[in-house]
Amino acid sequence: MTAKRNQPRTATPARVRGGTAVSALEIALFILAIGAPSLFAQERVTVSLRDNTTVEGILQGFGSRVFRVEVDQPTRPLREIREEEILRIEFHPGLAPAPGGAAANWLVNGDFEDGGMLARTPGWLSEYPVVTPKAPSYALDAAIVASGKKSARLETEVAYGSASWSQAVESFPPVEAVHLEGRLKSEGLEGCASLELLCVDASGTAVLAARDSADSAPVTGTRDWTRVALDANLPAGTARLWVRATVRGVGRAWFDGLVLGAVPRLSTPAAPAPALGEELARSGNFEEGEGAFAPGWCSEWPAGLPVHAGGPATWPRFRVDDVGAHGGRKAARVDGRAAGGFNGWTQRLPALPAGARRIRASTWVKTANLKGHARLLVVCEGPRAAEPGGEVASFSTSPAKDAPASADWKKLELEFPLPEGTASLTVRMGAAGEGTAWFDDVSVTAAGE
Repeated sequence: MTAKRNQPRTATPARVRGGTAVSALEIALFILAIGAPSLFAQERVTVSLRDNTTVEGILQGFGSRVFRVEVDQPTRPLREIREEEILRIEFHPGLAPAPGGAAANWLVNGDFEDGGMLARTPGWLSEYPVVTPKAPSYALDAAIVASGKKSARLETEVAYGSASWSQAVESFPPVEAVHLEGRLKSEGLEGCASLELLCVDASGTAVLAARDSADSAPVTGTRDWTRVALDANLPAGTARLWVRATVRGVGRAWFDGLVLGAVPRLSTPAAPAPALGEELARSGNFEEGEGAFAPGWCSEWPAGLPVHAGGPATWPRFRVDDVGAHGGRKAARVDGRAAGGFNGWTQRLPALPAGARRIRASTWVKTANLKGHARLLVVCEGPRAAEPGGEVASFSTSPAKDAPASADWKKLELEFPLPEGTASLTVRMGAAGEGTAWFDDVSVTAAGE
């Protein structure tokens, strides 16, 4: 059975005498009477004003003759609307109602109200690279909340891959599409915070679809509570949903009020599978990047000695640099500050074109005072790599191409046969040792015979 949204509901101050609207209390009682949400439900509204303008956003509450709406703008300001300004309020439909009228939420402890330390936080697990030089810090925070009494805080000190609060949802009704939303806050985040949704098959060996709110609304820098949301059609064969509240880069982020539930099937068709010869890498020119964040890319570096032993002064730095790019305005930069290891930018490409037999990859690289080498390589992974937290059943590494220690922009190119059984590719480009390397205009394509 397909879940259905409610029809839009409206609240209109109909009893108007002498041009004066009814009181905020009367409007509030009417809102509650028609089944609109309370302060913490944060439902989407359209407010028609008496000056013939409208305000669209998320209702944050009402009181003291004022309605508070988080406006749909990039900065999402909180606007206070006086009751005498309001002509009509329309509540847009949300998640399908569960029995009893409450909004259905398939997540356990999505508001993080239950639990204390991480080990006692029902429903949630920590997820981060096992070999990270310094583990992220996970905690429930009672001092900084979007609603209720607690939020989930995640703090990272090193730019290494991504760290997440994660939850697997294995029991849900047969529906065609889902909606995931939550509220995020960041502080000094050189990277981004986002919500991720992965649709996994019954065997746990393949991610059938993946969505990331960072694709359209990354939360970066220092930002107050912001609502993020994404919708996704469920591919045939979806048996498990993985939800991740993720931080990439260095800094702090808080998560609160996470909700996962059913919505009608989306009319927007799913993106077609890539074709032979089509570009597979995302944001290969890094023009969308900012700070230590670039859409689709993660950073990686070794956890072993001597890098870790030297502390933060020896840890590498990853930045999107807006000085001297090869093409466009920006390039990915790596600054190695200790000998040994490989410090790089990586991107996983889960979808391969049908009939792919050969892989071609290239990037432009520039180096300065590099006491080691800059390198481009592609890892061909077996199917188990697709499951969140799963192991790589098999992988093959392409031939690597190195760049000299100090040189202006030089193109590195690879071409190799795709090993049988490859389920996904991971592109890795970076530098070993002290010094600086820049990478730009990355390209990965697949060819047939």
